[in-house]
Amino acid sequence: MRKMKIRDSLYDVITYPEFCRGRDHYLHYWDSVAILNGDGYVYPIRNPQYDNRPGLYPLGMSFDWFRAPMSTYEMQEYSQANIIDFAEAKSFRDVIEMQNRLNQEERSILTTINQLTIPTIQENDEPAMVALKEAIIAKHIDLDSYDYRFGESNFPNDKRLLKKESISLKKLIAYCNALDINAILTLTDLSPDVPNPMGHDIVYSLNHDLEHETETEGEE
Repeated sequence: MRKMKIRDSLYDVITYPEFCRGRDHYLHYWDSVAILNGDGYVYPIRNPQYDNRPGLYPLGMSFDWFRAPMSTYEMQEYSQANIIDFAEAKSFRDVIEMQNRLNQEERSILTTINQLTIPTIQENDEPAMVALKEAIIAKHIDLDSYDYRFGESNFPNDKRLLKKESISLKKLIAYCNALDINAILTLTDLSPDVPNPMGHDIVYSLNHDLEHETETEGEE
């Protein structure tokens, strides 16, 4: 596995032959993939319609154009020397050091705020949507920095969900996973005198390995 940070994005790095063999697949996830071209630089896949930064520009079914870094700053930024290549680890200590470096690179991306995301809480928003919006507001984040965390989904569509009044459980969990939030579901008796009371709370994490906890009545 090869990873590399370029500007405010973290990329999976593959070779150009690997890209050619899985072209359709990689173009579907173009904003999270960068290409090694054998010239010492790494090229993110770019959209030729609106981009002009260094990168690989797919121009046809099998025709690609590589725009090389020009300035000294770009040459340093796109240099393959910045790749974190776990295949080169020779010991468990190397793996730990690489993982720590990757975590630091990711943290620098996620803590850089270009535009603070403050979703609007509407009067008709359902409780799950209100909770998600309040969590995003509390985190003080630029949601766009987390786009690669949403994996194979369509991030622009996921982002537009915040303008709606409700959200599915599946999408809520996807958001929580991407934003480092543990979603806890608690089932409790509506009142002490309901028919057939459970007698204790049922607590489960929806998106993490967490053994359920129970809080029996009378326990502190």
